[in-house]
Amino acid sequence: PTGQLTLAQSRMDALGQTHVTWYQTHLGLPVVNASVMVHVNPAGAVYLAHGKVVTDLPSSVVPAVSVESAKDVAVEAARELLGFDWEPEIPEPELAIVPVGFSKGLPEADARLAWRVHVQWRKCAGEECDPLGAYVTVDARSGDLLLGTQDFQHLTRRIYDCATHVGDPLCYSEEEGIDGYIHGRREGTPPRGPHNNPAMPQ
Repeated sequence: PTGQLTLAQSRMDALGQTHVTWYQTHLGLPVVNASVMVHVNPAGAVYLAHGKVVTDLPSSVVPAVSVESAKDVAVEAARELLGFDWEPEIPEPELAIVPVGFSKGLPEADARLAWRVHVQWRKCAGEECDPLGAYVTVDARSGDLLLGTQDFQHLTRRIYDCATHVGDPLCYSEEEGIDGYIHGRREGTPPRGPHNNPAMPQ
């Protein structure tokens, strides 16, 4: 029903086309990954509409599991996922409807009430570094863990061409070598070309 849709965004692009997004809610709670988008041309006619909504919704949104119990489950899951053993920071958890297919462990025709908990740790003292953590979803009826995912993406870097001469086991980052060639590359600096010493295997 349209009564379950909450306007999230309406924006016009450079061509004058308007793109409107609604998120699905149920009894005042968000339905995760459920939305509808409508695209309107400059003349005001709809040229595309698409979306995915959940129809098999729970009749009650009163949790059987307290928010404190959900936090305990979430912290344990996040510790196992990330390996941090000191005290985490936990913003206020959100109660939401988790749709079909959200987790591989859910029955196929089952949308359920869940606590969404963001567990975070700071890897340095004070506020000078961004926290790392995990988003953890806990069933609000049974207290079972439904899903836990990191809130960051890993970057893998391999560095080549950073030794100054054959047989040198060290990697020199941002140090000038033969004819002004800069060895190594730190994150955010320009890409380097091939090594300018023909004796180097790289």
